[in-house]
Amino acid sequence: MADGKYKCHDCHMTFDSTQLLQKHKKKFCVGGNIGDPDNLMLRKGLWSAGTPSPTPHSPDVEYQKYNPNQDSQLRQLAENHGRQMEYLQIKNRDLEKQREDIRRRLEELANKGSKPQPTDNTSQLLSELRAQEERNKMALDDLRRQLYDIHGQRVNFM
Repeated sequence: MADGKYKCHDCHMTFDSTQLLQKHKKKFCVGGNIGDPDNLMLRKGLWSAGTPSPTPHSPDVEYQKYNPNQDSQLRQLAENHGRQMEYLQIKNRDLEKQREDIRRRLEELANKGSKPQPTDNTSQLLSELRAQEERNKMALDDLRRQLYDIHGQRVNFM
């Protein structure tokens, strides 16, 4: 160069000595095509319309070579997934039914607490109470007799 400057032809930077230029080329030069859209797309794996794309290297192709029973495994996985989904749907329906039952029971309890509902089985309950009262009286009389037999004196109960 005439003015003592050395120019990098890749990135168009200038240097004072050939040693600096060589060091730059070895370690630092990113090249003049850094801003080139085609090179950027190539780095990302994309191709421009005019450039023929190479045959894609797919891991799926290699996997099929090494795993010939892939279809049966995929089918089995899909079936298992389907069964699990059915189970979850059934479980979900059961839980929804339980939720509805709990909601209905809570509603019934809330209604019972706020207003007494007329019961149709009042006479039945009354007769059961009378029968229980009779059984209690008979048990009390038995206890009185047993105590009298033990102590030999009359026992009064309230």
